[in-house]
Amino acid sequence: METNQMRKLPVYKMGGTDFYVDIRCNEFREHDAPWNRISFDEMWASVDESTEIAFDRNTRNLYDGIIDASNVPPNVTLVLVPPLKELDPVGVARKFNLPDDTFIKKDVKKSKGKRKGQHF
Repeated sequence: METNQMRKLPVYKMGGTDFYVDIRCNEFREHDAPWNRISFDEMWASVDESTEIAFDRNTRNLYDGIIDASNVPPNVTLVLVPPLKELDPVGVARKFNLPDDTFIKKDVKKSKGKRKGQHF
């Protein structure tokens, strides 16, 4: 599969705000305010792991404070962000120079091939 094609970046919603998932730039970038960015470096150790973040709905970014699980500020939403390879499987594949469909879940149903003489 050709890997140099232009494509639309996937969008992921956090706390009611849409963010582009940009693997190439290693960040979430707010859809309506592209200067607002969240670096993946602050979130993941691996492309295979989910991570929980404290998302501040006022700043539309990571919460800059200490969270006590029993006392989360009213403007903060705890968000479980899926692994990068689930958020943008094509972007992760391209980052590692792999075919675009490397991390796309395949349909496990096996299709039955045509038998000689069958018409569909």
